[in-house]
Amino acid sequence: MCLVEGSVQVYNLNNSNNNALITPNHKATWNPASKVFNLKQVNTHLYTAWIHGEIILDSAHFSSFSKKLERAFNVKIINNNSLLEAQEFSGTINFKTSSLPDILDLLKFDTYFDYSIEDNQIIISNN
Repeated sequence: MCLVEGSVQVYNLNNSNNNALITPNHKATWNPASKVFNLKQVNTHLYTAWIHGEIILDSAHFSSFSKKLERAFNVKIINNNSLLEAQEFSGTINFKTSSLPDILDLLKFDTYFDYSIEDNQIIISNN
């Protein structure tokens, strides 16, 4: 959970002493191994940009980036290209004004790959 404004108290149902207060520009994650909340300061714009039709990438691996593309374009992306998976991307993409083929063609400048689109599924291959 990432918080933009206000504050939220989260706690473990089994142990109400195990809690955390999330304040603006912070993110809380639950660690199931240690059973504690971890708080971390974050740039909330990275998490809320989708409201304005943007995907913001900050050294994001393709697997993370492709999940955002899947949600933005209502597709399933299957990546069979290990070089593309290792690639990190940074920048801003407006998914309201860009088509998915345009975005994929732009990514091909960094790591060449082929892709095919069938129904709502994109399959990425090496070449």
